Amino acid sequence: MSEFTDQLHLNVRAQMARATPSEVLAVIGLWQKLAAALLPVVGADGFHSLFARSVHLSSTAHPWLALRQTGSGWQDRFAGLETTLNGMPPAEANQASILMLMHFIETLTLIIGEALMINMLGSAWGEEFIFLP
Repeated sequence: MSEFTDQLHLNVRAQMARATPSEVLAVIGLWQKLAAALLPVVGADGFHSLFARSVHLSSTAHPWLALRQTGSGWQDRFAGLETTLNGMPPAEANQASILMLMHFIETLTLIIGEALMINMLGSAWGEEFIFLP
């Protein structure tokens, strides 16, 4: 793993720990904040593509992540993710959640670069998101 990826893992875990007592609600909250920050930049189609890619890559390790989408909006996708995660043991749901976020962020980082990604995550998750290279 790169130093960027290592630090990103620490930050994602810290965000989930801070957000709420429920890990599932925490990860949905992180996705919602990411969507709010990224939709103006990558657009709805770009966000949907990145989210679908994240699910696909993560479902290799967690096959149950293959979500049944009931709608096309990002809120529908998050609702499907929440239902899926709630049906799993908390530890496994947490691991899958972190993996999905990591795949999403790492894929977008390849497109926009580390510096911009760090700024986008700071915008999405607030000043408490600290990246220490």
